Amino acid sequence: MAIPFNQIRFQATDGPQIWGFDATRSWPRTDRVHIGVFPRDRGANSYLAQEEKLIGFEGVSSGRNLELVPTLTGFALRERPDFPPVSEIDTDQNLEVGATATWGITPNITLTGALNPDFSQIEADAVQLTVNEPFELYFEERRPFFLESADYFESELDLFYTRMIADPLAALKLTGKIGRHTVGVISAHDEVTNLIVPGPEESESGAFETSSTAFVGRYRYDLGSDSTIGGLVTDRRGPDGYVNRVAGIDALLRPTQADSFSINGVWSTTAYSPEMQDELSVTSEEISARALELEYVHTTRNWFAFAEYSDFGDNFRADLGFITRVGYRQAAGGAGYLWWGGEGHFYNHLEIGGYIGRDDDQNGDLLTLNRQVWFDFEAAYQTNLHLELGQQTIVYEGARFDDLFVPVIVFRIQPTSSFGFRLFAVAGDWVDFDNVQRADRTELSGSIDLDIGRHLEIELEYLYSALGVGGGRLFTAQVPQVAAVWQFNPRTFVRAILQYTDIERNQDLYTDEIDELEREYFLQLLFSYKVNPRTVFFAGYSEGGFENQDFKMMSTSRAVFLKLGYSWIW
Repeated sequence: MAIPFNQIRFQATDGPQIWGFDATRSWPRTDRVHIGVFPRDRGANSYLAQEEKLIGFEGVSSGRNLELVPTLTGFALRERPDFPPVSEIDTDQNLEVGATATWGITPNITLTGALNPDFSQIEADAVQLTVNEPFELYFEERRPFFLESADYFESELDLFYTRMIADPLAALKLTGKIGRHTVGVISAHDEVTNLIVPGPEESESGAFETSSTAFVGRYRYDLGSDSTIGGLVTDRRGPDGYVNRVAGIDALLRPTQADSFSINGVWSTTAYSPEMQDELSVTSEEISARALELEYVHTTRNWFAFAEYSDFGDNFRADLGFITRVGYRQAAGGAGYLWWGGEGHFYNHLEIGGYIGRDDDQNGDLLTLNRQVWFDFEAAYQTNLHLELGQQTIVYEGARFDDLFVPVIVFRIQPTSSFGFRLFAVAGDWVDFDNVQRADRTELSGSIDLDIGRHLEIELEYLYSALGVGGGRLFTAQVPQVAAVWQFNPRTFVRAILQYTDIERNQDLYTDEIDELEREYFLQLLFSYKVNPRTVFFAGYSEGGFENQDFKMMSTSRAVFLKLGYSWIW
C-alpha cells in the first residue's frame, strides 16, 4: 500500500516529526485472528492513546491541499402527490451545476465550501417501522460532505444531527486542530426546515417548505493526553420569527486508564413561527430550558461499571440535533464481568451484567423503571449470542403498566466467508401506545449475507412485528428487503434494492380511525463508476408504490437520476 503525502495533512517542520500509527488486520475464519501493530490493553479506556509512534519524515511536504469538484446533476420525476385523487400526476425535471471546493489552509485547518451541491444519497435507507413507536426514528447520515470530519462536531447529547440540514443551497465548513485546540464550524442555507418536537412520552416531527439558515460551532481543548473540555453552539433561524439557539459546555475527564467522567450542560431558547404553531400545536411564546448529563465509567480487563444521570427540561429543544425526548430525569447504573478465552477454550469472550434505571417527569412522577440482566457469548465462526431478561414499568398518558417482561435474543454467525446470518427476537409484554392498553409483542428481524463468487453480493432482510391485545391481534407488519450488488471491478458496480412493507390492522380494536391495510414498495437500480471517491458517475432509477383498503397497488412515483463529478487536486 502506498499513500501519497499530498493526501495526508500534517504540519511542516524542519526537523523530525512524530506520528501516531496503527494498522490492523482482522482475519475472520473459524477463529477471528486479529493482527495489530501493538498488543491491545483491554483494561484501558482509550484505544488511540496506545498507538505506536513513528519518528522521522524530515523534509516531507503535504502538497498545496487544494481540491475542486464540479458536479452535474439531473433528474426527472413523475409522482402522484395525494390519494385520492389517484389520477393527478405531477412532473418535475431539473439539470443543475454545482461545485464543492476544499482548501487545506494549513496542514491542520481545512475549509470546504459547497454551492448548489447535490446532497442526495445514492443508497436507500433501511426500512424502519413506525407502527406503535412513540418517538422519532434515527437514520444514518450517508452524504460525504457531512461525513468528512464528522467527529469534530460530535457530542454525547446528539446536539447536531446532520440530516436536519436536508436540502442546502449553499454550505460552508471549517475544521481544524492547532496544538491542543480543535475547532469545527458549519454554516448552511437550507431550502426546507425539518424539526422534531420532543416530549416526555412521545415526539412529533414536522417538515416545512420554508428556508432557514443553520450555524454550528464546536470547540474542544485537550487536557493532558486523554481528557478534553469544550463547547458547542447551534443556531437556526427562519421566517416569521422562528429561531432555535443552543449553547452547551462539555468535558471528558480520564484521571486514570480505568476511569472516565463525562459532563454535559446545555441551554436552549426557541420561538416557533405561526405555521409551526398551527401544524405542531406548539406554544406561541418563546421558551427556554436546560439539559444536563453526567456519566462515570470504570473499565478493567475483567469487569466494568457505570453510572449516569440525565435531566432534560420540558422546554428544551435542539432543532439541529436528534433530541426526541425531554421533560424527564433519569438515574441509571450497571456493571458486568468478562472472561476472555485462551488457546483451546470453547469460547472467545463471555460477559454477564446487570442494569437498573428509573425515569421521572419534572414533577417527580414515574415514567419508566427498567431492570435487566444480560449474557454475551462469543465463539468460533464469529458466533455471538446475546440474551437479555428485562422487567419494566411504563407509565403512559396516566396509565401504569407494571411487571412488563421483556426478553431479547440477538444471534449472529458467519461460518464461511460467503455466508453470514443475523437474528434479533423479542417476545413478551409491551404497551399499545395508540390505544393505551397492555399488549403482547412479537418482533423478529433477520438477515442473510451471501457472497457468490468474486462479483455477486446479496443481502436478504426480513422484519416481522405483531401486537396482540385483549380483543385479539391489533396489527401485523412484515418488511422483506433484498439488495444485490454485482461488482464488475474495483471501480464499477450495479446494484438493485427492493423494499416492501405490509401492515394489516384490526380497526375494531382501535379507538381512532386508521387504515386497515397499508402496503408499499420501493425499487432502486443504480449504476456506479468511481475513479476515486469524488470522480464519479452515477445513473439510477427508482420507483415507489402504495396500496390500502380503498384501492389496489399503484405506482406513486418514478424517477431517473444522473450525477457526474470530477475531482481536480493540486
